[in-house]
Amino acid sequence: MTSLMGADIEQDFGRDLRGYSAAMTTALGIGLEACVFDLDTPATVYVAIDSRLDRFPDRDLALLWHERHGWAAVLEAPGRDDLVVLAYLGGDEIVPDPREVVKFLAALRVADHTLGRPDPPDFREAGNHGELLERLARHCVTG
Repeated sequence: MTSLMGADIEQDFGRDLRGYSAAMTTALGIGLEACVFDLDTPATVYVAIDSRLDRFPDRDLALLWHERHGWAAVLEAPGRDDLVVLAYLGGDEIVPDPREVVKFLAALRVADHTLGRPDPPDFREAGNHGELLERLARHCVTG
């Protein structure tokens, strides 16, 4: 019975993480197709941004949500798999309102360092996705 309950939680987690990501991409003015999900532990969401920063014209820009550290702005080098973290959003919520992430990205675009932080916040231990369900559901777009 426990494994069935665990499967239900993981299914709900995947649904709500996609719903939250839909709200995020809507706020960013892009589509959910910009997202890549990894629902293992640690769960992550990669959001490709369709523009680059002026100060890094040869690097793709993305947002990365990590279930332990929250949102980060990352850069990719062409033809490479590694990501370079520019800044972490931080704050006091692992699942912030999408508008906060939009403000964070806007600040990065103009090199405003008043939002974000250089070191990763440690919001929670990875795993136990059930404890994230209520937080994700607050911002979910369903459909």
